[in-house]
Amino acid sequence: MKSSPRLALYVIEVSFEQGYRGRLDPSFKGFTLSDVLKTTPLFPNLSRVEVIGDLLDWNIMYIAPPPIESRQKIDVLRISKGTIPSDSLESILGHLDAQTLRMSSSFIELSETHDLDTWIPEPALCSTLRRLDVDTLLISIHDSQTGISRSEPFLSSFVGAGLQSLRMSGRSELWDTTGQRDQGITSLVEYLDSGSGQHLTDLHVHCTPSFFASFDEDEQSSDPFGPMPRALKAVDLSRRCPQLRTLSVAVQLFRFSDNPMDHLSAWRFALRFISSTRPESLVRVSIYFLCDMLRFRAISINSTVFPFLNWKHVDDHLSRCPSLNALHLAPRWNDGTSRPRDLPRTFPLDAFLKEKMPMAATRGIIQVAPYRPLPKEQHPDDVEYERQMALALDKAEFQDE
Repeated sequence: MKSSPRLALYVIEVSFEQGYRGRLDPSFKGFTLSDVLKTTPLFPNLSRVEVIGDLLDWNIMYIAPPPIESRQKIDVLRISKGTIPSDSLESILGHLDAQTLRMSSSFIELSETHDLDTWIPEPALCSTLRRLDVDTLLISIHDSQTGISRSEPFLSSFVGAGLQSLRMSGRSELWDTTGQRDQGITSLVEYLDSGSGQHLTDLHVHCTPSFFASFDEDEQSSDPFGPMPRALKAVDLSRRCPQLRTLSVAVQLFRFSDNPMDHLSAWRFALRFISSTRPESLVRVSIYFLCDMLRFRAISINSTVFPFLNWKHVDDHLSRCPSLNALHLAPRWNDGTSRPRDLPRTFPLDAFLKEKMPMAATRGIIQVAPYRPLPKEQHPDDVEYERQMALALDKAEFQDE
């Protein structure tokens, strides 16, 4: 940059990335908080900053942020795949005025100046954020001095921030699975109850299956969508998120060894969640169902939870949404990827939904993932699957003889 300072005008993205060497080798000099704060101002047109891996700043002096009007404005700040001291996190949030914060696979190491029982990122540092994309609603905080860790509702830092988009993406979870059970859904309800959902136009939640498995039958109560655990609090999105335009939910359909009925409560909650939206503002609803790829190719709709759900109630609600242009359903595989996949032709979801939701079908708003190509265009995975199925059929016929 010193030899060609004009090049700085063309830099729009800076990434600070390092692996695990810093944990294993104390002599390794990785990037530090000072590197981040000294480098980013060099690029006046910077749009995106990524901090990937451990931020190796321990016991440094806290760097106070400038006034909001003096912060460097960027579009996206991404923090992922590593441990970051709590002081460093607050310094980065205080120096970069980001519109979008994306955090995933991140852990907070408590700095000496912070108290494990009370610390969360200072809400004033998050006041300018408009979009939050996280893999969990609970942030993991560790105190190295005591060896104690805890999970804290991350949304507490964004009360009053005026978020327009809140997305729990990929393999994120709406409920904690470390023994705190409903803390995640509780934090979401508390966040929306605080009035912070009044500006939300985009919401994506992931209904984790492990939460539901922790409840006994006697903990369930009746609901218009069917019995579900009492702890699954009803969320009135029409009142809490009156401007919501797009809603996405991701729900487990089945894993390789699951009984599909294990996820019935999750689906009932998801459909109740969708049906609580404000009809006047809703434009698009997406439902992503998570499933094992190999088993999905051999299962029928009637072997899933779909026939046991109150689609009529959803249809009635969506019929009152004048601006709704799409009810989209698509599978996502349990392989760590979040990209929607194609449907096998043995799973006629479109015909099923059109029968169960006649009003939505008449409006032409039902959209399902594309079906896999015809045999002449088959994917190699499909060819191998059909070969295995043919071998199984041959074996069965031989045994019958």
